[in-house]
Amino acid sequence: MARSGGSVASPAVKRLLALLAGGLGLRAFLRRRREPALGSSPAAGLRAKLDEARAVAPEPEPGLEPEPQPEPEAQPVVDAAPSDAAPLPEPEPDARPGGDDGGDEDARRADVHARARQAIEDLGEPQAKDDG
Repeated sequence: MARSGGSVASPAVKRLLALLAGGLGLRAFLRRRREPALGSSPAAGLRAKLDEARAVAPEPEPGLEPEPQPEPEAQPVVDAAPSDAAPLPEPEPDARPGGDDGGDEDARRADVHARARQAIEDLGEPQAKDDG
């Protein structure tokens, strides 16, 4: 005898699962109700710790000033770029400084990409020389 659309679980299993789910829900509900009773907020606990630390730390006398710390010696500035490195090229001014007065955008875009590729190749050359 085939059942269609019915549940496979027996009534005893259903009751057991319902009882288990109800017990877990009741436990969670009771746990939530008890949490506020433990402490008003985490901030209150931190304030209490801060007050204790202030009470334990000795207060400096008003007439005494702390001794000034000696200034650290200035470290020489080390240039990260090698001295034989070529200077960076100056950026070219925009062809349209004030507005959109023309110019072929595709040509400008191609020029920018070509300069970028050249810059990448220039950066990659020293690594190739070092390797071998």
